[in-house]
Amino acid sequence: MQAINAVSWLNITEIQKYLQTDWKIVSIKDWQESKELQAQEFQVFIGFKPPSKLLRGIKGLKIHITPSAGYEWADPKFYSELGVILVNSHANAVAVAEHAIALLFDQIKQISLQDRAIRKNKGMWPPREITTRPSLSLYGKTALVLGTGAIGTTIARCLKSFNVECIGVRKSPRPNSAFDRVEVIDRLSQVLPLADFVIVTLPLNEETKNLIDEKEFELMKQDAIIINVGRSRVINEKALFKALKEKKIKGAGIDVVYLLPWEQKGIEKKMNNFPFHELENVTISPYRAWASDYTFAHTAMDIAKKLDLIATKQPLPDIVIKPDSRE
Repeated sequence: MQAINAVSWLNITEIQKYLQTDWKIVSIKDWQESKELQAQEFQVFIGFKPPSKLLRGIKGLKIHITPSAGYEWADPKFYSELGVILVNSHANAVAVAEHAIALLFDQIKQISLQDRAIRKNKGMWPPREITTRPSLSLYGKTALVLGTGAIGTTIARCLKSFNVECIGVRKSPRPNSAFDRVEVIDRLSQVLPLADFVIVTLPLNEETKNLIDEKEFELMKQDAIIINVGRSRVINEKALFKALKEKKIKGAGIDVVYLLPWEQKGIEKKMNNFPFHELENVTISPYRAWASDYTFAHTAMDIAKKLDLIATKQPLPDIVIKPDSRE
């Protein structure tokens, strides 16, 4: 059988390690620099958030595989016009779930706060207010997990081992054995007051943008902690900063910041529009929850598996945009 062609922005060698079928994969650099390659047809493009000009320039393109779970950057009308299917990946679910748990532990045990105090005191014992402040325990608490997909499910399974009651929130009712119960998103205002921990794993769309705003923070417990590893704008930035500064909630752990470096010009690039870094009740990481040895290996494995399914004409999982003409 003749090899099927694909163009990739990712590490070709890693993907080829796991392939069981015959594919000719070229790097985007090679493809862009070779007129001979540009004249050929490539059935699949592999990569995150490509410019529309690039996708239009790939002859014979039928499928775009993105290594990310999020795809809010993708315009369904464009993919429909192009006749291309968009397929996402959940290979980062374990790493992101672990990061969410790490942010939660940092908040309840105040590890970063204690570490900063010791460093500021040049290795001497920090102030008594730091050493005598009690931490929180997970045991017997209630967690509200917004999003019951691969990441949310993994988080719930981890928390259950600490005897945490887990309530999942999703768009439509669907049972999930990882949770004690699942509520629809329309009931968010009813379940928010129950939560000791609110963990956001939701994608960004018209329904989820600013889902957590001032009204929602007013409904939360004063000692509640919110964690966001989904998309930043699911939580209104101003409302989050105000809730933290005025101590309407106990704390927050955020990985998905509001300003991304590739969206800004110049050398110095801000992470947020508000000075979250000045608040001691927030833990911030630089949008790196997904980055782990597990993610890198399993992303390559997941893409290779999808390529094998394409080659053997089997149904593809994780289709998130399917052009009208193909339905």
